[in-house]
Amino acid sequence: MESTITRKGQVTIPKSIRESLDISQGDRVLFIQLGDKALMVPAPESKDPMRALEGIFDELRSVQELKKVALKKAKTFARYASE
Repeated sequence: MESTITRKGQVTIPKSIRESLDISQGDRVLFIQLGDKALMVPAPESKDPMRALEGIFDELRSVQELKKVALKKAKTFARYASE
């Protein structure tokens, strides 16, 4: 999903994402920079920001695996399309 950043640096989080993360107006979120990417997660209720990262790297690994599969399928498709 895509959203546009306003002049004030604000961005609208798509409704489907807000609903799946169970966040609404006034809730706090954390932004975590991972290289040239940014990850947004709901802020933990505790004062320990590391709690928000629990399990996140398992999810990232899954995303990386999905990208590898998608790239492999795209290369296969391109090879068959050029024949």
